[in-house]
Amino acid sequence: MLIVTPVLLVTSPVERREKMALGSGMSILRLLRNVPVLCLVPLLTLAGCQTPSGKTGAAPPPVASPVAEPVKPEPPAVVDATPAAIQPEPPRVGFLAPLSGARATTGRSLLDAAQLALFETAGPDLELLVHDTRGTPEGAQKAARQAIADGAQIILGPVFGTSAETVRPVAAAAGVSVISFSNDRTIAGDGLYVLGILPEQQVSRVVRVAAKSGHTSLGIIAPDSDFGQMVADAARRTAQQVGMSVSRVVLHAPDEPDLAQLVRDFADYDRRKQALADQRSLLRARDDPISRQALQRLSTQETFGPPPFDVVLLPTGGRQLRTLASLLAYYDVDPSRVRFLGTSLWGQTEGVATEPSLRGGWYAAAAPEHRGRFRQRYARLFETQPAEIASQGYDAMLLAVALTYGDEGADYSAGALTDPNGFAGVDGIFRLLPDGTNQRGLAVMEVGDRTVTVLEPAPQSFDQGQS
Repeated sequence: MLIVTPVLLVTSPVERREKMALGSGMSILRLLRNVPVLCLVPLLTLAGCQTPSGKTGAAPPPVASPVAEPVKPEPPAVVDATPAAIQPEPPRVGFLAPLSGARATTGRSLLDAAQLALFETAGPDLELLVHDTRGTPEGAQKAARQAIADGAQIILGPVFGTSAETVRPVAAAAGVSVISFSNDRTIAGDGLYVLGILPEQQVSRVVRVAAKSGHTSLGIIAPDSDFGQMVADAARRTAQQVGMSVSRVVLHAPDEPDLAQLVRDFADYDRRKQALADQRSLLRARDDPISRQALQRLSTQETFGPPPFDVVLLPTGGRQLRTLASLLAYYDVDPSRVRFLGTSLWGQTEGVATEPSLRGGWYAAAAPEHRGRFRQRYARLFETQPAEIASQGYDAMLLAVALTYGDEGADYSAGALTDPNGFAGVDGIFRLLPDGTNQRGLAVMEVGDRTVTVLEPAPQSFDQGQS
C-alpha cells in the first residue's frame, strides 16, 4: 500500500474553495516539478528526499557541538489520557486502480490525476490509500479488503465494471461507498456509484439538440453489442419524447470488416437510384422546355429523393467511424443535408476534424473549458499527456475532498454523495443519483473544417437543465 498525503496545504475553507474552482497552487507544484515522483509522494512523511534546508546536494560541513552543562532533570510531563486528548483518526480515501498488468498505463494516469487534485485542493490531514487491483476482478476485491482494513472511509475506483462488482459486497459489508470509474449503469446500486460519462446521456443530449434544430427523422447505425443496443434504445426513447420519428435502425457486428452493403441498404441507395432513372425516363418522354431543363438538373445527381432520415446517429469512433461516414457520403447521404450525430467517442478519434464527410457533425462530450487547463497542468507536472479517462480520477478526488471538508467535518454518507446540487469538476458539473448512476452537464460539439467548436455549451448548474 502507498499512503499519499498532500503537498499543497490549504489553510482555510475559502482558500480551499478558490483552489478547487480555479486549480491554483501550481506555483508550488512547479517548484516541485524536478523532484522525482516517487520522492514527491511521501514528502510530508519521509525526510529522505531532501535535506532539512529543502535543497539537495552535498551536506554542510560539520559544526563542533558545544559542551553541555549538566541540567537538573525535570519531572516527567503529565499526559492527559482522557478521550478529548486522543487525536482523531485522519480522513482516509481508498484508491483502487490497475497499477500493474496490461492496463497499468490507464491506472497510473488516473492515480496521477487524483494526486494532482489532492495536492491542489486538500488539507494536510487527508490520506490517499493506494492499492493495485492488477486489472482483475480478484485483484480488485483483494485491494478493497486491504483498503478497508487500512481505514478507508470511501473508495475511489476500480476502473472496470466487472471489478467493481466484486468490490461492492466487500464495501457494503463495511458500510463504505464506492465511486467506480466505470460507465456501466447496470452495476450501479447498493453503495456502488458509477462516475463515468454514461453513453445514453450523451445520446439523449445530442438527439435533443438535433430535434430543437428542426430535424424530424432519425436513422441509427450501431454495433450489435450490449453497448449498441443500449444507445439505440436511448435514442428511440429520446426521439419519442421530442416528437422525432425513428425511420431506420441497423446493427452490425462490432468487428465487421466490410460495411459497404450494410450502408448501401441503410441509405436506401438502390431504390433512390432507380427513382432517378424513372424520373429521367419520364422527363425525356415529355420533351418540352421545362422537362428538358429538369432533365439537365438531374444530370449531376446520383439518386432521386432524400434518404428516409435527416439525421444519422453513429455512436462509434476511430477507423470505424471514418469508414461509416465516408460510405454514407458515397451512397449519396449528403452530410450537407443530413446531419451526422455521435458521442464522445468522436472526440477521441484521431483526425475527426479532417474527415470531410464528418464536417458539420455534432457530438456530445464533457465540457471542454476546464478539461484543457487540467491537461496542461497534468502535462506540466508529470511530463506526459493524461489518458482520456484521467479527468475522472481528478474529479473523483475533488468529490472526496469536498465531502471531507464539509461544514460539519468529513461526511461520506449516501446523503452527502447524492447532494442534488451536485459538484463541479474538470469535466463539468455532475451529481450522483440514489440509484448509483450519475447525471452530467454535457456540451454539444460541432466538427468544422479542421476544427471542433462548441455548438451548445454545457450548463453551469442543474437548475439550468439541458436540452
